[in-house]
Amino acid sequence: MAGEQLLLVMLQQIMVFMFATTLALRNRRRIRVQQRRRMRRMYREGQYMGLNPAFVAAALVLLQTRHVDRHIGAYPRSSEWWQAIAIETFDDAQWYKRFRMRRNTFALILNDVNDVLRRTDTHMRTAITAEKRLAIGVYWLASGDLMRTVGDLFGVSEGSVSNIVYEVCNAIVDNLGRYLSFPRGQRLRETIQGYEQEWQFPQCGGAVDGSHIHIKCPSSDERTDFYNRKGWYSMVLQGIVDFAYRYVLHLWG
Repeated sequence: MAGEQLLLVMLQQIMVFMFATTLALRNRRRIRVQQRRRMRRMYREGQYMGLNPAFVAAALVLLQTRHVDRHIGAYPRSSEWWQAIAIETFDDAQWYKRFRMRRNTFALILNDVNDVLRRTDTHMRTAITAEKRLAIGVYWLASGDLMRTVGDLFGVSEGSVSNIVYEVCNAIVDNLGRYLSFPRGQRLRETIQGYEQEWQFPQCGGAVDGSHIHIKCPSSDERTDFYNRKGWYSMVLQGIVDFAYRYVLHLWG
């Protein structure tokens, strides 16, 4: 019996709340309709109260536009992982594990793309540094994590990560061409034609393969990075050749 009474009270409260909300919305709508009618009448009768007709027309548009409360601000984010942990505490092994490259390689790339990735500070906010932008792009390429996760690590938004990854990739392609010299233009057309004529393999610009080059066991702590699946120490030579077995590109890794 007590449960039924409690349920009845709750239903009554909900009905009262819905009724009050409906009345408030109707009253607000009625006030807006009256305002629009008053402005239209003034506009028709030419009673602008000394105001420009264009101003009155703009006021009509604003009255017909639904009011939306907007808040200016930014979601608080922290870049402690990047500044206090990655930069200050990571050794070479930890850095390589996260970014799939050593610090000196990262510095070499940064030196080539720094001018392209640098942004100017504004009165609204401080620009993300070129070093941090490159780190965001390289980290995402190396890990494949969600852009939201990468943004949380570096203290930026998910949208910023998306834009930065795109800019970093373009900067690398445009400014590091001397390290990767794939066939272009007439040379590429000749290579494709040669593969189709010699091997009946159309639309091919090169054949990719890798080989383990035997080396002595490194004396550093990074020896495990050179221990291959075959059970000995090596460096991987990846090569690209054309239809006549001629090297087009070779990369050490």
